[in-house]
Amino acid sequence: MKRLILFLLAMVIGLFTVGTARADGAWVLWEVKVKGPHLGVQPHQSDPTKWIIVGAYPSYDSCIEAEKFSCGSVEDGCRLCEGGHYRIDKTLRMTIYWKCFPESVDPRK
Repeated sequence: MKRLILFLLAMVIGLFTVGTARADGAWVLWEVKVKGPHLGVQPHQSDPTKWIIVGAYPSYDSCIEAEKFSCGSVEDGCRLCEGGHYRIDKTLRMTIYWKCFPESVDPRK
């Protein structure tokens, strides 16, 4: 009976570990630069083909860290928006957005 309990416990832990690995999966950091007459336009207003891959990361947390690093500091003009970070580049008259998506999501489509 003791062996059966240990076996079942090992199975439950094993299934939980596999489920967790699948849930997090790989994440991809994307960037899009949006030009226009108004600074701060939203990324969904951009040409979807303009999204480029910045990098791929093993977890959501590591992707978000790269997103923050790419954007820079608040002093650099980095801001948080719904689902990502952005910085307005007044010299180039564009807004640059960074956003992490699961590897199965392609914002160009």
